[in-house]
Amino acid sequence: MELGAFNHDPEETFILK
Repeated sequence: MELGAFNHDPEETFILK
């Protein structure tokens, strides 16, 4: 689900990770 995180903002990506 890295593509979804990439689509989101950098801050949101951190939360997803």
